[in-house]
Amino acid sequence: MEDQWMQWITLDSLPDQYREIAEEIGIENFLKLVKLYGGDELYLPNYDFFIRPVRNQMIREEYNGFNRHELARKYKLNERTIRQIVKDVG
Repeated sequence: MEDQWMQWITLDSLPDQYREIAEEIGIENFLKLVKLYGGDELYLPNYDFFIRPVRNQMIREEYNGFNRHELARKYKLNERTIRQIVKDVG
């Protein structure tokens, strides 16, 4: 019965504060989130939290011992940050 009701839920029927999320991820995915986490407080870390480990691994793989400046420019970081990321690469 519950799934029957879902076909009638549209973006226009959602309260404004939820509509933006549903527009971004799709109404079906929004409703899945609601079924999984509805009623709970949900904290989502910022985007950088997920990107940083991958970026740092790429920097370590590209580091050749002499290209801190180039890596800093490429990844829009300062050389000190690059040095911290690659300090264990040897």
